[in-house]
Amino acid sequence: MESILDLIDFSKTSKRARKESRSRETHLPPVSTYRWWARRTSAVSDAVVEAAVQKEGIDALCDPFAGGGTFTLSALLKDVSAYGQDVNPWAASGLATMLDLPSSEVLKESARKLEEAASDQIENAYQTEFRNGDEAEIAHTLRVAVTTCPECGEKIRLFPYAVVSLLNRKDSGGKEGWLACSSGHLFCGSINESSECEECGERVEPDAQYTEGRIAECPCGYEAKISDLFESSDLDWEPVLVERAVRGRREIDTPTEEECKTASDREWDYDLDLGTIPQTTETRVLRRHGYETWEDCYPDRQLHLLDTLLKCCDEVATSKKDRKALRIAVIGSAEMAGHLSRWDRWYLKSYEAMANHRYNFTTLSCEPNVWGASVGRGTVRRRLTQIRKASEWFDNNVSSKITVEEISKQNREKQESLPNDLSARVVVGSSEQIALPDNEVPLVFTDPPYHDDVRYGDLSALFRAWTDTAIDLRKEAVARRNGGISYSEKLKTIFRECKRVLEPEGHMVISFANRNPEAWIDLFESFIDADFRACGFGIVHSENETDHSKRGVNACTLDLVLDLVGSDEKVDDFWDGSIEADTDQEWYLNRVGMSFLKYVQPAPPDGWREKFAQETSASDFTTG
Repeated sequence: MESILDLIDFSKTSKRARKESRSRETHLPPVSTYRWWARRTSAVSDAVVEAAVQKEGIDALCDPFAGGGTFTLSALLKDVSAYGQDVNPWAASGLATMLDLPSSEVLKESARKLEEAASDQIENAYQTEFRNGDEAEIAHTLRVAVTTCPECGEKIRLFPYAVVSLLNRKDSGGKEGWLACSSGHLFCGSINESSECEECGERVEPDAQYTEGRIAECPCGYEAKISDLFESSDLDWEPVLVERAVRGRREIDTPTEEECKTASDREWDYDLDLGTIPQTTETRVLRRHGYETWEDCYPDRQLHLLDTLLKCCDEVATSKKDRKALRIAVIGSAEMAGHLSRWDRWYLKSYEAMANHRYNFTTLSCEPNVWGASVGRGTVRRRLTQIRKASEWFDNNVSSKITVEEISKQNREKQESLPNDLSARVVVGSSEQIALPDNEVPLVFTDPPYHDDVRYGDLSALFRAWTDTAIDLRKEAVARRNGGISYSEKLKTIFRECKRVLEPEGHMVISFANRNPEAWIDLFESFIDADFRACGFGIVHSENETDHSKRGVNACTLDLVLDLVGSDEKVDDFWDGSIEADTDQEWYLNRVGMSFLKYVQPAPPDGWREKFAQETSASDFTTG
């Protein structure tokens, strides 16, 4: 038996992956249907599926960690049936919705009806005027956290830094902006030189930081952790700037009295009970700063509009799948939570509540126009436009009609074969139990959770609160520091199940990245335990190295693609995908790949774990 990876030109595939990773939604529009935090590129998944079709003639694949659904999309492009399963109901439901979108025309009409049904509420919430009296919409409302100093009793405006926002984007030549002095007064000034506060006369340096280390200081001299201030006094969010916009025109200004009233004082009603924020690794930062329920993450106006739009989805939808598409666009926009979203002061845009795979906490929050003005990220209108593009992509790229079978957690015990006319089966529930019979698929192709790097259950909790699926995800395969079933044990069980459903001469291909040797040891142990053996490996580009979360840190931007077969299969020729190493990361992955070929065998040598740790310890990549 030979590796299917020998048909892949990894150099060309990496070039395509690098280009795709810098604009995923442009290259693969369906991924914009729902948020996921660790999607692989279609350049890589397409190459693997194409190689498996050419070499083995596969007609079906199984992805037990379906997540963002990229592997399922690659299968459908090659007329290969796909089985996708995920323990996370947000991922499984999102994948099923993505694969069963209405036509672009239906979505266009439904979006029109949705806007029409909510138009009065949208107008009441965001209609305004430019400074000169021309009609405009509120695109964003910036709020600063305000609390009371326990020492002097005065109000403290917790601006994080002196430059609050440019008036025009930095890359468009913006040099003037709104600045704050240490006492919290706002004024216009240059970002290139010190300015004088117009209210108190303080000289303000544009690079000044006021809450460094999340420590707040009152002008009276009192200092305290921001989290302590939030616990000991009432926190409020005061509107300090608004962005007004119409197509081709925008201005950032202090809010009028009416705009402040609309943003804060008005009674915005909503019929929502999103539940308590759990105490998890990623959500603790929210609980520590006073957020107890998910509603606390949003201004009342935003909750009112989200609730209104969700109710309107039920009124205007023409079918079940039309309703699911509309609702996932509205719920997706909830990630722009107005008490968590950051404002990019240099490029004038807001960032999601989970920017950089972590819940964000900020003292300068940005509430977007929920429906969407002529500018703004993550709005319902923008998301509906992207979903229409996804529907068009399916029409243009998938030759046959897609048929989707969605199986709930309760019904996944049925081990039924994939029907001949079925494009995809999507299952919610742990892949410790796969709803397929023995020896069903010729290819298992997946990317397991990356040890403890990304906690999908924690990050998706916000979305699941909106979908009424805020369930316990302790069965998620993630490394745990506080006991519970280990990452290795969880993977062993799942890969044994993969071995059960795999055809005797089938392949399991894994795409994985991590800079922690313990993660690789856990992974290799699970392969060996599940009775797999190494067949080949390749190294490929995977992540955009220019992303904000990747710059200046020792992040993984390459994946190791691993090919495995059953341990009783004879491997005629191992595929050694080593590359000429110019970086620590490349050196490290070369070593990991060669160790994979040596140690993931029916009888690995004694002490292989220690040997692996020693072989990969010389790289700075493992310690950065």
